[in-house]
Amino acid sequence: MATREALQPDSEAADARHLAERIADACLVILSGSGHASAADERDTTAQAILASLDDASRRRDTGRFLTTVLMTDVVDSTLTVARLGDRRWRELLGRHYADCRMHVDHGGGELVSTTGDGVVAIFDGPTRAIRAAAAIQASARAAGLAVRAGVHAGECERMPDGVAGLAVHIAARICALAGADEIMTTGTVRDLMVGSVLAFEPRGSHELRGVPGAWTVFAAADLT
Repeated sequence: MATREALQPDSEAADARHLAERIADACLVILSGSGHASAADERDTTAQAILASLDDASRRRDTGRFLTTVLMTDVVDSTLTVARLGDRRWRELLGRHYADCRMHVDHGGGELVSTTGDGVVAIFDGPTRAIRAAAAIQASARAAGLAVRAGVHAGECERMPDGVAGLAVHIAARICALAGADEIMTTGTVRDLMVGSVLAFEPRGSHELRGVPGAWTVFAAADLT
């Protein structure tokens, strides 16, 4: 909502502020002016203020919680690889690996939100894209002499300045740790979402995930196409 200082007493402006504080995502804009501006100028000023407040509200919503599919990857035996190659060659190899990861995530319509030392965290709008991106990342890594494990889980996340956060990210990391070289592990949540899809899910038992309540059924995923 917007109020014009020259036309409203302080008490009315205070009432407007009080109301705006109680409306979700509301943004109070005080328009200054003498009251003698032309009607066209007033319309332009008001429109600009409204658009700016809508942009602010949109940015606040973007930092909220949202449902997504989280992909976590990890290079298997990275410490041994560093010892074998040396720091310089490892940095070069890891740089190329990250570039491949970004390419495959982008191609799958996902977003690479952060790196984890020798892996990545990416989010997608659906499990199929996440699993196919994981398979593509693993194929590129094999060609470069690396083995990659992957974990996929679907759940709510929260936008952070340096990526995403939430229990779903921790679950994806724990599931990833259960995978072997070139395996893509998922939770039962992902399997249930993909009933009738072209993906195959092989049961890998029930596991307790460190720091996560309850027991979780884990599956190895593969694309049958």
